[in-house]
Amino acid sequence: MIPKKAILVASVIVCAAALCVFVLTFLVERIPAPDMTRSRIGGFEYRLHDYYAVNHRLPASLSDIPVEANKDNEVVDGWGRPIQYSSNGTTVTLLSLGKDGRRGGTGEDADIVDTFDVVKEPEFNF
Repeated sequence: MIPKKAILVASVIVCAAALCVFVLTFLVERIPAPDMTRSRIGGFEYRLHDYYAVNHRLPASLSDIPVEANKDNEVVDGWGRPIQYSSNGTTVTLLSLGKDGRRGGTGEDADIVDTFDVVKEPEFNF
């Protein structure tokens, strides 16, 4: 027979675990998709500057940039779609089509675009 004290301790542990799952799932504020997208695009702007400085060329795709430990290496926007990458010489454009995945839009549907020159110092204008 299991002692009542052991049952009580196990019940408290189960309830605490269930409460943690609830808090982590529903109450912890998540980073809004537009903010996550801007953060990732900004991170890739810095990483593309570094890549160009070392290799004297741009990568064929964002996936070609080496993975950095303890960094967000995801090449998708806050809605899970790939961040679009294009270059012309040393000018780079990073693009997310927003929540709706279509060009244009307003609010969360608005495109998030960053165009910059990898030879110049990074500055965030998006």
